[in-house]
Amino acid sequence: VNYKMPSKLDIAKYSLASYATYPWSHVLIRFELENKNLTDEFELYVRSLFPQAVILRTRSANQTEYRKSIAILKEWDDDWIWYAPNNDHPIITHDLSIIDKTLEVARSFTDQHRYVSIMYSHFSEFINIMRKGTPFWKMFGQDTSILKEDDDTISYLQVNGDNTGIQIVNKNLFEYWFDSADLGDARII
Repeated sequence: VNYKMPSKLDIAKYSLASYATYPWSHVLIRFELENKNLTDEFELYVRSLFPQAVILRTRSANQTEYRKSIAILKEWDDDWIWYAPNNDHPIITHDLSIIDKTLEVARSFTDQHRYVSIMYSHFSEFINIMRKGTPFWKMFGQDTSILKEDDDTISYLQVNGDNTGIQIVNKNLFEYWFDSADLGDARII
């Protein structure tokens, strides 16, 4: 049988199912489907994974929509946000405790640094972003320096930051990205 490319919706469902394996304190899901006829069915699927989720049937695509998310997030007593704006970055690990280990390391930097995040995908790229001479360093990492390295994590400072949509970010960084300047009606995705 030839491999058939799954639909974007099936890929999103797969990613969400992988996220459901972790014990989240709160869940906010924003989505917008190309095929509006599947909206109710998709929301039922999301509810089957995250029964207590806040679900908004609109994409965060501008500052106004991000500000709505920020308002919801501020109501919750959580300092970290699993920011997943793409539909194709599932959790890939044999041990979910690595998420807690990386959060512990990230928390240790919040006293010294206002904006802290954890990359949860594209591991080969981000393991090499601070390694001088590697292609990823040449493209994106020349403003990086290693702060700490252990068996599970590499912590680095990136002077100009990184807004890649595959990060666990602290609330300060999320608010900085989407609410620190007036972006007007600009499309933000």
